[in-house]
Amino acid sequence: MTLVWLGVRSTRLPLENRPAAVVMVFLFTLGMLVPVIVAGVTSSGLVTMGGTPVEDSVFDEIVTQVQDEAMLPGGAAGPTLDGIRLPIDYSGLERIDESVAAETMLQFAAQSSYLTDQNLTRDVVWTWDNPTCWPLRFFGPNVTVYGAVNAFSGKVIDFQIAWDYSHGSSPYWREYNGTDPMPKAEVEAHALEFLKNNNYTLDAHSRYLGPLVERGIQYVSQYVYKLRFFDIISEVLVWGNVIELDLDIETGEVVSFQYHWVFVSSISTLGSMSRGWAETLALNHLRVLNEPVASVESSVLLLIGIGSGDYRLTWVVSVDSERAGSVCLDAVTGEVLGVGYHMLASPILQSSPQRTLAPLWFFIPVVFLPSALTGLAAFRLAGRRVWKSLPESDEEPSPSESP
Repeated sequence: MTLVWLGVRSTRLPLENRPAAVVMVFLFTLGMLVPVIVAGVTSSGLVTMGGTPVEDSVFDEIVTQVQDEAMLPGGAAGPTLDGIRLPIDYSGLERIDESVAAETMLQFAAQSSYLTDQNLTRDVVWTWDNPTCWPLRFFGPNVTVYGAVNAFSGKVIDFQIAWDYSHGSSPYWREYNGTDPMPKAEVEAHALEFLKNNNYTLDAHSRYLGPLVERGIQYVSQYVYKLRFFDIISEVLVWGNVIELDLDIETGEVVSFQYHWVFVSSISTLGSMSRGWAETLALNHLRVLNEPVASVESSVLLLIGIGSGDYRLTWVVSVDSERAGSVCLDAVTGEVLGVGYHMLASPILQSSPQRTLAPLWFFIPVVFLPSALTGLAAFRLAGRRVWKSLPESDEEPSPSESP
């Protein structure tokens, strides 16, 4: 299995009549998203999805065909007059009270042994209008806890612990030399127990990747076990549907959790253009912009929502170019939705073998910065580096990857 990055590396968006902040986050994070699980990329640039179907994993006992409470309502994506769409409208749904969401978040955080003595209090000023969730922040003597609760069901969808290192290292800071990771089966057992104890289920279309030993920027030098789930239907990646669990590498306790998922029952690709035609339109558009392009690197079908109130089927064509990274087009009409540009970053950042997406709500304060700063700021929040794949059992671990 090959881990491949979709090539949208962007901060500048020549778009009109679209919410700039929303599209900026989409195109930027597309190049940084959790490693897209692919079986490979053909010589012609076609991306084929890989990963382990969740029903073939240890998590098969919590697989569901119906919407989990943590998921946002969705439905079937099918042909319309404007293309292949999944209409999204939450205006008629009743939202839970913010105080109820805060209490739910506190109860969720209380299960963490690392927060037992923290006496968390809510930061009531730290909030913003979000139609689908209640973003929350809590302070303790040594920590800040970030969270988010589904505004309709009251289910926790984000949980992050940020330690104040002026008071010393976090309780799950671990020495790790890359030679003695916990066996894969044990890590997965801890993750499964967490999901079951909190009554989370996994969509039957999920693909599973993990666990990997990684270190993340929010942990400074700390290492965690990372498990990820993606939503892939008919070889179409549902953009934004990601579940992540970070586990203490010594105890297996969950230290970070994200469940971002819109329920999609099916995706029809009837009437969508061919990959070759999408690539032709993308290259023609870049020529109009006077962007020199050496070749097409890869092309992939995504179901995404870009501030228009619904999800649409799109082609994302990644190119080898000095400035442009990719072109996003409607998969039926060929409308160009955006162009992603390479962002400026240090060679160290650019050489990072994997990058992952911080919770979408984590980007909210960032997207209003000027675009050049936005890319760098969001990169600092979201950058991750993979260290090592885990062994299946107690067998000798594989050599670590170069940082």
